[in-house]
Amino acid sequence: MCQEPFTQMVHKYQNLVFSICVKMTGDYFAAEDLTQETFLRYYQPTGTRKSSTVRMRKPGFAELLRINVLITADRRQGGWCPPKTKS
Repeated sequence: MCQEPFTQMVHKYQNLVFSICVKMTGDYFAAEDLTQETFLRYYQPTGTRKSSTVRMRKPGFAELLRINVLITADRRQGGWCPPKTKS
């Protein structure tokens, strides 16, 4: 298993992924869920059912951010738009 590289990636990028989610949703608690979902989708089982190995999808920060933005935009149901600002 390659849990160690995954754990390192989570520690390195969790704050950035979370801040993107907060900015896109405007909701702190939804951003926590979306951050967790982003990393879970990034770290998925690969290969056949016979294989019990777990690997990261594609190595790289760009893939992680792509998943993050897609999940968050999907959750917003209607694509990305800036959160409403208080006047």
